[in-house]
Amino acid sequence: MNFVFVLMVIMPAVVSQSVLSTFCVGRDDGVYYPACKRFIKCVNGIVYETECFNGQVLNLNTGECDDAENVDPPCGRFVNCKGLPDGRYPNLDLGCTSFYTCKNEIFLGHNFCPDNLVFNKVKDYCDWPFNVEPPCGTKVV
Repeated sequence: MNFVFVLMVIMPAVVSQSVLSTFCVGRDDGVYYPACKRFIKCVNGIVYETECFNGQVLNLNTGECDDAENVDPPCGRFVNCKGLPDGRYPNLDLGCTSFYTCKNEIFLGHNFCPDNLVFNKVKDYCDWPFNVEPPCGTKVV
């Protein structure tokens, strides 16, 4: 099964599996996901959007929602947001190719940057490495 990282805006938690559009026409079957709790699965050219509930997250090995303790990082790894101000933080363990969000000291999940981009903490979005200071980027300070 092929996996592709796609950065998308997270929409309200309203969707179960349903056919959405022609997103999957011409694409390989597989999981395309914007975040660990919500992902898109393509099967025979049909789009299925899935949201994980009750603390479950995407398991890349199965392409389904699973309990976080059964899932490898980055989706299965929760971050302790106690004492952190609301905001987005680079995931240093993955070379800043993803980031996580904390709100009211609660971990809301991971999001992934598009290919070749890293999270820019100063600008609060994914950016080219040459625009981002170390440790995430290569910008000379």
